[in-house]
Amino acid sequence: MAVTSHPAPFDRIPRRIRNRRSRRFLRRSRWLVQTGRLRHVRYSTRTLWIVRGLHCYRRRRALQALVCAYRWTHRDPSRRVFAECAVVDSRTSTVIPEGVSLLAAVPLGCAGRTAWRAVKEAGLRPGQWLGIVGSGGGLGHLVVQFATKMGLKVVGIEVKDEGLELTKEMGADVVIDARKGKDEVVREVGKAVLGDDGKDVDHNGLFATDGVDATDSLSDADDAAGLACAITKMHGLVVQVAQPLEVKIPFIELILRDVRIKGSLQCSGKESEELLKVFSDHEVKVKMTPFYGLDQVEELEKVVSSGKLQGRAAIIIDPHQLQHEKEMVRH
Repeated sequence: MAVTSHPAPFDRIPRRIRNRRSRRFLRRSRWLVQTGRLRHVRYSTRTLWIVRGLHCYRRRRALQALVCAYRWTHRDPSRRVFAECAVVDSRTSTVIPEGVSLLAAVPLGCAGRTAWRAVKEAGLRPGQWLGIVGSGGGLGHLVVQFATKMGLKVVGIEVKDEGLELTKEMGADVVIDARKGKDEVVREVGKAVLGDDGKDVDHNGLFATDGVDATDSLSDADDAAGLACAITKMHGLVVQVAQPLEVKIPFIELILRDVRIKGSLQCSGKESEELLKVFSDHEVKVKMTPFYGLDQVEELEKVVSSGKLQGRAAIIIDPHQLQHEKEMVRH
């Protein structure tokens, strides 16, 4: 994901770009912007976007293009955008509202789109219960807020003290420590959903009928997907967002309790517009830890590896842009 504030000057193409195909793309992009052929993007328009292969849109509908064998990220995971110039498909670009700063928008292009899609895929109505396994991470704290803004009741489950604290801060209705063990977590979810009548649990600690209406599984832990199923009611839905090498689920959840599983990646362009509107109108908070300069990459990795990071991290390459923005935005 990348956030663009000021595009590269179109009056020149850096000489270091020697690849003919790249230079041709840049010239074409310059012509499209200067002639106003792109409906929603103009010169200096602030956008967030994700690099994707054009084949996805040529061969498939917009939603199907979200999961496509021709996606660049699948074909070459080494592609990144630490670059002076970049050419992207305008169909993957979403204009950032004036009330949202670049720093606030940084996690929205990837984590934000993923979190919004996870909530939408749950398919719940206001007043229904959404469980979130991994509610205190970079994705989780956004899912908690999006869900509450949509009128859902939220059960947040975390394993770290920092994550539990962040889940409470973001407004979850119920916060449960996963370190209590699966059976106890399931019982506490039952009490939250059913009130004083939360006794509909069998000897294995599994709900016989009730639980949350749907659950977003955001944790890579081995038992996360199984726990997500266990707290979900019979015939309920689990949206698998985390990407461990193997997703492990006990057969009892799928066969005897008829819990359904579906995967989720990121939202479409139209859904991204909805995301930014909700983010701007409802003042969704992003827990952000900034690092200034590319020389701080190693320090960032240490913080992430320590497990102490709350929310998301961002590397600020040009702090002058953020200073300039303070006069324009309210975040």
